[in-house]
Amino acid sequence: MRRVSVVGTSGAGKSTLARELAKRLAVPYVELDALMHQPGWTPRPDAEFMDEVEKATSWPGWVVDGNYMRFVIEGPVWRRADTVVWLDLPRRTVMRQLIARTVRRAVTREVTFVRLRSHAEARRWLESIVPSAAG
Repeated sequence: MRRVSVVGTSGAGKSTLARELAKRLAVPYVELDALMHQPGWTPRPDAEFMDEVEKATSWPGWVVDGNYMRFVIEGPVWRRADTVVWLDLPRRTVMRQLIARTVRRAVTREVTFVRLRSHAEARRWLESIVPSAAG
């Protein structure tokens, strides 16, 4: 086990598991969200993103965390992976973990991969991708 893809719903624990697994295997941890989203939550163009995913998975070992179907399942991640971990937890567990993570991030002002530190920044980002959220 040297090339691992970790997939699952938001809040299932993909990032936590993937980081720990990468550490134990002594291989790079690749967070696809961090590759996809540029400053201001601007998505990277598909061709650029595919290039980044290709580069990240060209090494002999890695743990990739993310659910981008075209790039993971249909792309280089699963083609190159020797192991897939699919987290399929009960909804109550996922919701408990999501709520705990959200509260922790709000209290500690934890910086996420896209560097959102406040509700105002999160709202601006949300409004930029979902115009109906502005109302």
